[in-house]
Amino acid sequence: MDRFPINIKTAPDPTEIIWENLDISTNEAWFRRLLVLFFVLCLLAVGGVIIYLVRIYRSTIANTDDCDDSNDKNADELEGEHEINCFCSRKTISIIMENQEFRDI
Repeated sequence: MDRFPINIKTAPDPTEIIWENLDISTNEAWFRRLLVLFFVLCLLAVGGVIIYLVRIYRSTIANTDDCDDSNDKNADELEGEHEINCFCSRKTISIIMENQEFRDI
């Protein structure tokens, strides 16, 4: 009798028991937990991919360090996306929106 002791503990209050969950087996509960974990990991992966793609996109946009004399040109003299990005990065939004050419783009 000493090899198999009896463990006794008080039962939980009936208001603390979720009676609807008593029909769920242990295997089904683990399956549901794994399913939720899978969806959370998928959401994290999608978020990580979005962050990675945004960082790649930001690195392709012109950096103000790469700009030369684009600031000295008028808006109608700009050629190519790089010069437009350099021009816009050095101007405030109000100055850019005053220019009719940029509002139509």
